[in-house]
Amino acid sequence: MPDMLFKVVRIIGASFPVASSLVQFQSELDAYEFEQRLNNLEDPISSIHPNMGEVGQAIYSRISTDDSVNIQFDEKFYTSNIRCLSLLDAANYISLEKVIVQNLPLGINLTDPTFIIYLASIYEQKKAMLETLYEMVDGCEVGLPLSADSLSHDLELPKVLVCSLFQVYESRNLGICSGSWKKDSYRAIA
Repeated sequence: MPDMLFKVVRIIGASFPVASSLVQFQSELDAYEFEQRLNNLEDPISSIHPNMGEVGQAIYSRISTDDSVNIQFDEKFYTSNIRCLSLLDAANYISLEKVIVQNLPLGINLTDPTFIIYLASIYEQKKAMLETLYEMVDGCEVGLPLSADSLSHDLELPKVLVCSLFQVYESRNLGICSGSWKKDSYRAIA
């Protein structure tokens, strides 16, 4: 019922000069709100927290330098970003290493391979190499093995990223990964 009331007020308000400005203002607000809701649906990770851009960039930078799913930051990073990190942890994109006697985490474990791929799609500087990686894994012939070590070396991308892509393709039943928990070998099956 309130929506119908607003519609009637807009129609009547458009007839009066002063009210038409208010109607235009309300329309602009509605359009902005709709655009924000659409962006949240298209990219739910970036809408987790306002600092997600900075935090995501820092995490991917650390992934690139350390080439590990277990990363650590200094106390200042944790202090200024604990809310964003806690929300990422609650959404199961990361896992914070916590100790009962400390308020701040000891480190971050990247538990979701799709999150690593998401970060790479935004923050990886070598976009052409990233696209080549996607094409090589997606176009891999059935039965042909791929090695994360060689792809990482040849494309100059973090091995963690390559292994994450292997894991995503395995979860879609398109291939099989091997190499213990690292999943550093991949063979296409579909």
